[in-house]
Order: sequence, then C-alpha cells, then structure tokens
Amino acid sequence: MPGWTQTERVIELMAFRAQNNNTTVEEEIARQAAEIPLGRMGEPQEFANAAVFLVSPAASFVHGVTLAVDGGIIRAMM
Repeated sequence: MPGWTQTERVIELMAFRAQNNNTTVEEEIARQAAEIPLGRMGEPQEFANAAVFLVSPAASFVHGVTLAVDGGIIRAMM
C-alpha cells in the first residue's frame, strides 16, 4: 500500500497542480509532504525494500497482510 512516492508520475501530478494553482512543483511537493507525518514523500527504493522483504524467505510466514509504506499518512490500526 504505497503512499505518496516521488516517482515520475507524481512529479507530473505536482506539475499539473502547480499549473492550476499558479505555484511551483516544489511548492506543491512541500504542500503534499506537509500532510505526511514523516514530512516527506517516499523514495521508490523505500517501497522496493518493502516489496523485496515480502517476497523474501524472511517473510515466509507472513500471510494476508496489507503493508502501508506511506510515512504514517494512514493513521488506523490494520
């Protein structure tokens, strides 16, 4: 369950927002990041790390889990 991750697509979305809001991409990223408890968007490698864990032998007994890789934006117990 990835949260806001700084990918090419997200940068395109931030550029679209910036154009509509008459701001910069950086301002839109900062605005979105302010909503994330860790204060930043994730990096693709951080999501990849979680995915690699889930398909590794280290997670051999993990079953039916939804793993939020979102910097804390979802504030519910799962």
